[in-house]
Amino acid sequence: QTCALPISLSKQLILPVTMEYRNSGCAEAFRALRTSLLLSSPGAPPQVILLTSAMMAEGKSFTALNLAVVLAQTGQKVLLVDSDMRRPAVNKYLGIPMNNGLSACLAGTEDPANVVVTIKEIPGLHVLPAGHMPPYPSEMLASEAMPALMRIWREQYRYILIDTPPVLRSEEHTSELQSL
Repeated sequence: QTCALPISLSKQLILPVTMEYRNSGCAEAFRALRTSLLLSSPGAPPQVILLTSAMMAEGKSFTALNLAVVLAQTGQKVLLVDSDMRRPAVNKYLGIPMNNGLSACLAGTEDPANVVVTIKEIPGLHVLPAGHMPPYPSEMLASEAMPALMRIWREQYRYILIDTPPVLRSEEHTSELQSL
């Protein structure tokens, strides 16, 4: 499945800063992050990169998307997986449909090859949206299906970025942290 980025962007759609403002300080910071990651392991750079944060709205999806773009700009095949099935963001940033995605792959109702979206304007970038919200997203991510998908993806992609849910999601935890 191939998807073109929308030409007229609404307020909810945000092009990656690494595309829209290629020469900006922010884009340069993502290229520096890429370089640091690629040099972080002796012998070979990490293939799987998991991005998370403590709470919502701390920029992990923005970071995951822009890091995926700068990795794809090296000429490598990159898969960006949106695993936040409660509040997915990657599909909103790119304006791609969320019909089926990771949740359907984990449930066994879709073949990942059929739901991964190729972003036409960013050669090498492939995105797996979160898909529909299942009743128990955490249990799906912890199921045996996720390691099986990872084995397949490791053979198909040079880099796999996983945009995860925040570690502390509930309002209870948020109010507890604010009181500290």
